[in-house]
Amino acid sequence: MSYTPHNINQTVSSTNKVIEVLNNDEVVLKDTYPKVLYFTAKWCGPCQRISPVFKTLAENNPGIKFFKIDVDFNDDLTTGFGVQSMPTFFFIKAKNDYKSFTGADEIKLKEHIKYLV
Repeated sequence: MSYTPHNINQTVSSTNKVIEVLNNDEVVLKDTYPKVLYFTAKWCGPCQRISPVFKTLAENNPGIKFFKIDVDFNDDLTTGFGVQSMPTFFFIKAKNDYKSFTGADEIKLKEHIKYLV
């Protein structure tokens, strides 16, 4: 897995500011805090079904950074992480300490959040 430079450009949840959107500019994902990357697309039905669960987890886990990446606008980031289907989630503790899975599985998503806590 490679870490490509990217920029945080806006916040999705205006009330709680817990989910940030990434675009592919200039900030490196080397920070020490645990993070979840959620690769999604507006046209993806399973992505739309799992999004409320993702938002709730973000609101209930303030020690973890949650990022939402729209694959249609983030080719470099999507390619850099080898994403081939949506939704895809990455749970990153450190540069070489991460897990990932593909699919809109609520139970699996919650289990992987526990990995970061």
